[in-house]
Amino acid sequence: MKKLFGSILFFAALSTGAANAAVTTHQFTGNFNTGNDVFTYAFTITEDTLATFETFGYAGGTLANGTPVADGGFDPTLTLFGSTFETPVISDGGDAVGDDRKSAISDYGWDDLITLTLAPGNYIIAVTQFDNNWNTTINSWTNLAVDTFIDSGNSQRTDAYALQVTLAPAPVPVPAAMWLFGSGLFGLLWSAKRKQVI
Repeated sequence: MKKLFGSILFFAALSTGAANAAVTTHQFTGNFNTGNDVFTYAFTITEDTLATFETFGYAGGTLANGTPVADGGFDPTLTLFGSTFETPVISDGGDAVGDDRKSAISDYGWDDLITLTLAPGNYIIAVTQFDNNWNTTINSWTNLAVDTFIDSGNSQRTDAYALQVTLAPAPVPVPAAMWLFGSGLFGLLWSAKRKQVI
């Protein structure tokens, strides 16, 4: 009976192991030399991953590692390229951030956010200034951003950017996890009962 109880605890620990896997966060800050510069970060993932990409340069804020980011950077665009999808995922104009973080300089909330579950593969996240967008027809940047870093609301901005990338194991659906745990528990009980009969 002690062996059975120990086995149940072992399998319960295994079934919750994915929930305790490490979350990694990467922060990038810097400055562009021209309006059409592109900052990129390439990474590979080997398991389904919940990925969050968020800019902080426009309205400022505090990154996960405690680094403060000043309000006043240029209006960013996020573009995510991946080996698992045909066209890039693009966030521009404050997508999903909106009024949560507004710039005190312009009263706009134009930082960008992409959150999605990624399958195993190779990816590149790119930060560009608004108007230097990815053209899927020619597979190239448009290079239409201004070097003066004035946003579309006519506010003077700086050449600063800040990007935070958070990668976490994708949540295991509860029905699948429960089925796996239940079938393992059933197998253990059946095995223990069979040993008692012999």
